[in-house]
Amino acid sequence: MNNKKLNVSLITAIFVMLLFNASIFAQKEKAPKNNALDGKIFTIELKIENTKKPKEPVPDELIFKSAKFTSKEFLKDMFKATVYDVEVDSSGVNKSYTFEVEQKNDKEEILKWEGTIEFADEETGYEIEGQCELTSKKGKLIERNSFTGTEKKKKKR
Repeated sequence: MNNKKLNVSLITAIFVMLLFNASIFAQKEKAPKNNALDGKIFTIELKIENTKKPKEPVPDELIFKSAKFTSKEFLKDMFKATVYDVEVDSSGVNKSYTFEVEQKNDKEEILKWEGTIEFADEETGYEIEGQCELTSKKGKLIERNSFTGTEKKKKKR
């Protein structure tokens, strides 16, 4: 009888130890944060490319915050902040970034952004360039834009 109690106690102890170890190793893996550009704001000029008559460039601000991307100009057309994808290239002296984001508004229009961000110099900071395309929900091209700009300077206190 003593042997049975010892075996049950031993099996219980091993079971508890296994559960304890499994809980240590089974911690949830945190999803990688896609926020490499967070806190950056760029002042840009949008140039409409698919027009017969040249139009003046449209000033805009591109905002990267909380792993989301916003264009102030297109916010007026109900394109809300959307999660962006970014690739970081650390092979050079300074990091460079390539980003993509696809936004949808209430009319189900799609606004697709692609761009690159590279460090220019200490005075300018980062420069941005790329393109965005606005298409109807049926996929018809409405507007094709190119853009260039620089990082917005933070106000000194």
